[in-house]
Amino acid sequence: MEHDGAGCGGIITTNTSDDDMRARGFSEAAIREVRDFQAFLVARGNLEFHGSFQEWRARWRAAPTEETKP
Repeated sequence: MEHDGAGCGGIITTNTSDDDMRARGFSEAAIREVRDFQAFLVARGNLEFHGSFQEWRARWRAAPTEETKP
């Protein structure tokens, strides 16, 4: 069953593939959220992030307003 990634095991890095996230049960929406956050970081010169999905989501949701998000 697909879910939003909450409780998914493992760590996500900038090299984690979409297929790997799907295999862990991430929904397409959760994968898009990770990719959007990656684009947000890269646009600011931060090419690496290593952490759990919950860490990714918390950082992304704490990011500045919509005008600065991709």
